[in-house]
Amino acid sequence: MGLYKFVQEPLSFKAVAKLENEGYILKLKSATHVGKCEAGSIPFGVNLATTEDPAVSGTYKDSVPVAVARAGIVDVRFFGKQTIGVGDYLTMSAAVSTGCVHKMGTVVSSTPQLLVARAMEAKASTAASAAQKVKAVLIIR
Repeated sequence: MGLYKFVQEPLSFKAVAKLENEGYILKLKSATHVGKCEAGSIPFGVNLATTEDPAVSGTYKDSVPVAVARAGIVDVRFFGKQTIGVGDYLTMSAAVSTGCVHKMGTVVSSTPQLLVARAMEAKASTAASAAQKVKAVLIIR
């Protein structure tokens, strides 16, 4: 589980689509469902588990309950060709991959910069087709 420390109990919502990894930024799809947050959408929380079918390894389900953190120190997924430093702000605007963050200020966009988290560890830049996890403090309001 990608939760290190929390200030409230994780919430439970159903995922509208499969979540292959922990640490995606999620948005509310309804009162009971969440899905991966797109650039410009309002972030709600971070999934702490995948939706993998326990009976069939490598198979992921949708419409299954998933734990969601709204506060605390968690792993979030970032995607981009930038280096993340300790203390960098992470945002959803113009994210290059749904549910993933990027370093604030690295992408020019007309979409508002929606702060999601602040990095607690440094990570090297990634290739265009790879996402990584970075430990961060959630600052979703």
